[in-house]
Amino acid sequence: EVLMTPAGSEPFNGETPLEILTSEFITPSSVFYVRNHSPVPRLDCSTFCLEVNGLVGTPLSLSLPQLEESFEQTTIVAALQCAGNRRQEMSRVQKVKGLPWGEGAIGNAIWRGFRLRDVLLAAGVETHGGGLHVDFEGHDGVKEHDFQVGYGSSIPLAKALAEDGGVLLAASMNGEPLTADHGAPL
Repeated sequence: EVLMTPAGSEPFNGETPLEILTSEFITPSSVFYVRNHSPVPRLDCSTFCLEVNGLVGTPLSLSLPQLEESFEQTTIVAALQCAGNRRQEMSRVQKVKGLPWGEGAIGNAIWRGFRLRDVLLAAGVETHGGGLHVDFEGHDGVKEHDFQVGYGSSIPLAKALAEDGGVLLAASMNGEPLTADHGAPL
């Protein structure tokens, strides 16, 4: 049994062993790197809803069955890499803040899900004079300046709306539902 290389324990963070990365084109889900900023929420798939709001004409609240009924699913093969991958090497030159990642915070998987573009267009996203980014906020929280806030990120709106942008709201990885450590349920 191959174990992940831990990069942190509270919460768990782990790297894919290099022998797997160099021998497999698709990284097995069981050893795909894990990056958590806080304890992993365990969400109930039967009550989960994706909220789409902000600069949209029609805010949406979509359950997983509603997403499946309303939007086509697509499959892409894509690599993900933590921004801190190889931080140990960087720290040899100059001390860098963050987890001491080696080379294994990267992986390649077969992702299946809903095109973010389709969901945003269904919500009537403003494409002129509105926002320049799509903001994402997870259910996992992080503490900043004594406040608990949702962990988030963003991508350019142009990337999200590009017909060939490849931006998915992923529901599965390598043919299996996402695990909590990889963002389940979506």
